[in-house]
Amino acid sequence: MVTKTVAAHELRAGWIVLPKTGQPHPFPGRIRTMTSATSNLPDQLRAWAKGSYPLEAAVELLVRAFGGRFADAGNPWIKEAGGDRSRLDADAITDKAIGGLSGGERRLRRIARSMPGGEPVNLNDDIPGLGRGGVQLVLAAIAHAAGSHEHGGIVYDAAKQPVGFERLETLYPWPDGR
Repeated sequence: MVTKTVAAHELRAGWIVLPKTGQPHPFPGRIRTMTSATSNLPDQLRAWAKGSYPLEAAVELLVRAFGGRFADAGNPWIKEAGGDRSRLDADAITDKAIGGLSGGERRLRRIARSMPGGEPVNLNDDIPGLGRGGVQLVLAAIAHAAGSHEHGGIVYDAAKQPVGFERLETLYPWPDGR
């Protein structure tokens, strides 16, 4: 078998050269190559998901968790959508693709995969193993997917008669961050 050593400048974004073999290898989420196309990748993903609360929630989970490395170019679930646009392919977040990660990272990505209608997640397996930050993100994602940031309530006067409507706060806001 003939192999070719690949120089670093020949790599796709998110790939590394294996030290012993000199061969390219996908290393999703660990290396960020910032270009004009990838520097606004979270905004591209958010724009693509806009209008579908479950998609928006899944994208936000990936963008906000673990420093945003799961929403980087080079991950097999981040796809080009033409031009400078990107999209999330939740079906590509397979157990094989997330096998080499920590338990918390795998759990959070399985939940993100399930939100837009991907493979269902077993909450009994995935919720207890999340760290505090992961729980905050998942609670915010569920509130967002349910549309709680758009919910309204009835306003009553002193005589307890309805007089109008008001927008309610989200049930659980996204934590500060990316």
